Parts: sequence; structure tokens; C-alpha cells
Amino acid sequence: MSVLLKREGSPLTEAQWRQIDDAMITTARRALVGRQFIPLSGPYGLGTQVLPHDTVPSAATVNQVEGEPFRVTSRVYREVPVIARDFEIDARDLETAAQYSMPIDPGAAAAASLSCALAEDQMIFHGLPDKGLPGLLTAEGRQQMELSAWDKPGTAFADVMKGIEALKAAGHVGPYALVVGPGRWAPMHRVLENSGILEIEQIRKVVTDGVFQSPVLASGQAVLVATGVHNMDLAVAQDLVALYLETSRLVHSFRVMASLALRIKNPGAILVLG
Repeated sequence: MSVLLKREGSPLTEAQWRQIDDAMITTARRALVGRQFIPLSGPYGLGTQVLPHDTVPSAATVNQVEGEPFRVTSRVYREVPVIARDFEIDARDLETAAQYSMPIDPGAAAAASLSCALAEDQMIFHGLPDKGLPGLLTAEGRQQMELSAWDKPGTAFADVMKGIEALKAAGHVGPYALVVGPGRWAPMHRVLENSGILEIEQIRKVVTDGVFQSPVLASGQAVLVATGVHNMDLAVAQDLVALYLETSRLVHSFRVMASLALRIKNPGAILVLG
């Protein structure tokens, strides 16, 4: 991996690489949503280009014979996609930093990292149809439920409880995570009548693996997920990393990249709302 990173031959010092890495990781952590409730597996190594995607039955499968062991019911091999964004640093900026013993500005690296984070969540929620990779919102076998308008206090909590009941009826006992689009976030921050409690606080009592918002969801959309490695995981070949590409015409080129895939093992554990 160190050969691929090409850091030894880059124009950056170790201290400058630490600045780049810190800015990149901090920015990604603040933006990533899917990783906050989906278990990670790996890393398997950047050379891993395909991985098995298994389907596993739920505990409430109708034809499950009492005492029969659980096993993988189907397996397909799918590509592990690469997410990458490039950034540049002007050679003169590095000369200025060296001349005046100043830190470099890692803003371009942070912007590339943010772009990768949003692309990762786009893949997690919407999938990559051209590569045959489903997302939480597109997986065949997912459950679906209509949402009310959430125009009155208590309606968001009522919809979430109805969704939990649907997942439990299918054998998915939780814990649960909820992700909403931007238009569903503000209504959850109203005070429930005669309680002094924000509605989102009440929701978090039953959705214990987290309540999140994401810009990759449509404004009025939401998804409720029964979490756990038996339902899904995020298989990481190579986690987010910055590498040096080349120098041309007084511009140093770099790349932020990651290689990973969402593996949905039990699509019935996903309830799309909206």
C-alpha cells in the first residue's frame, strides 16, 4: 500500500501529510451517515475487487423449521467499487509554507474528502445500478410504508412506531436506526404537547441506534432499518486515504479514495418511508 500512496516521493513533509490526513478524516467523520449505524467489516485490502454478497433468512421466516440451523440461502459475487476525488496544491503555496515555517491550507483535501463521503452515502442509500449494487432505498425485498405529513406534533413519532411494528412483525426486533431527508428533520424538533419534550427525544428512546438526517435522501423521505451484521454490513477493502499522484506545471496533484461495498443480507430489515 505504501508503494501506491507514493508518499515518500511526494513534495509534502510528514507534518504536512498529518495535516492532510487530519483534515480529511475529520471532515469525513462529520459527514458520513451510513457508517454510523451499519457494521463495518474488513479491511480486506485494496486488491480486493470482488466480494461475496450473501442472503440470510430472518428469525421469522415462515418456512423456517424448528431446530433447523440458519445458513446462507444465496450468494453472489459483486464488484467492490472505488470512490475517488482529486485535489491540487499549488507548488508556490508549499514554497511559502517552507519559507515562513507556516502550516499548509488543507481545505482542498477536506473538500475532496467531503465529496467522497457524500458519494459513499449516495452508494449506501441509492446503490450503484450500473454495477448491480443495491442500496437501502432500492434493494429488492425491502418493505415500504407511506408517511403522514408530520404537520402536527406527535405524527412523526406515530409513524416511526408504526414502522417499528411492521419490522417487528417481519421478525426484525431491533435495534433500529432512522435516517430522514432534510424536510423531515425540523418537524421532529417540536415540543410534544403538555410534555416539554422534543419529539426527536421521544423517537430516540425507541430508535436506539440513532436518528440521522442525510442530504442524499429526498426532502420528504425517510428509511427505518433494523441494524446488525446479520442484516447488513459495509465491506471495506480500503478505507479513506490520501495519495500523491504527480507534479505538473507547478501544481501537485493528490487523490482521496476509498474502496467499499454495502452488503444487504436481509432486505426485509429495511423499511422505506415516504
